Amino acid sequence: MRLSAIDHPNISQSVAAVIREMIVLGDLRDGDAINEVHLAAKLAVSRTPLREALSALVGEQAVEHIPRRGFFVRGLTIEEATEIYAIRPLLEPEALRTAGLPSPSELDALDEINRQFAAAPSARIAIALDDEWHARLFSRTPNRTLIDILWHLIKRTHRYELGVMGQPEVLESSAKGHREIIEALRNRDLARGCDLLKQNVSGLDAVVNWLESRRR
Repeated sequence: MRLSAIDHPNISQSVAAVIREMIVLGDLRDGDAINEVHLAAKLAVSRTPLREALSALVGEQAVEHIPRRGFFVRGLTIEEATEIYAIRPLLEPEALRTAGLPSPSELDALDEINRQFAAAPSARIAIALDDEWHARLFSRTPNRTLIDILWHLIKRTHRYELGVMGQPEVLESSAKGHREIIEALRNRDLARGCDLLKQNVSGLDAVVNWLESRRR
């Protein structure tokens, strides 16, 4: 995986995405103090969007802020991944259940997003398309608190997904899972769609294998 250029319309979001990649690549290691002046210069951005990005990453628990000392990198751990990936399979099917069956046009849109996802040229693009796919799937959920909690969890998975979404077998398996969910929903079988969604977001094994490979 190579460090990607800043290419998002929102500069602070782009900076956050690059910092996540730097953590995954090992350019920023567990416990490292983040030198804001040097990092802003390296990314060719001002301190304001950098600070906004770091604050967002604090919310994702990718970075820790210690008053009067600054920002520090929080490492990727099997323990954190296990906790995160245990919760999404509980909440996301509930979001779909309460959203109800998508319309035929919504299912067509899900199909198109999934086609793009299956052909994504990078882990970062795959993650963005995967987020879009899941957001559209439960967009009609009336429980906005559930959605807020879900998006907090999904953002916390991004650092881990950067390590695995670039693997063709992981991308293929996830895209296949999406197609099966869409097929179930086209058949008006919401219960099966929820069961398949639970399987689709239970991606811990690939993440653990990747984390263990980093330790070797």
